[in-house]
Amino acid sequence: MKMADKIELLNNIGTDTLIKNLEEQDEALLKLLTEESEFRASNYSYVASHNDDSPEVKNIISELMLNPPLNTDGKKLTVAQLEAWVATQRFQYPQLREAIQKQDEIKFQLENYRISIETTKKKTETLKAIIGLRTAQINFLAS
Repeated sequence: MKMADKIELLNNIGTDTLIKNLEEQDEALLKLLTEESEFRASNYSYVASHNDDSPEVKNIISELMLNPPLNTDGKKLTVAQLEAWVATQRFQYPQLREAIQKQDEIKFQLENYRISIETTKKKTETLKAIIGLRTAQINFLAS
């Protein structure tokens, strides 16, 4: 291959565009991570752990359990009856229902952030791999 052909290939290899795209992806990733962190911090009381309720929902349930109703005999509810009553309150008690709905919305938004972050990371990894390939091509053409 002639030197002029090698120079033309090197000029048209497009590494500047790849580097620019990589920088944009890095900026997008940083922005997403910052937004997710700020969102999580501002909605802390509604962020639920994996299979548990958020602190706000737990607080409302605790308040409800302080004054449970009596059973039909006028006695305190058994543990099973109390758990069943709390389960029905999740749908009947407006404040608890609203807190659960907000908890679910926060969980959905956090999952959207997680998906966007993972997608951006994969794009970044792909661009890095392409840049590595281009580097090998440049080294080959330079020899």
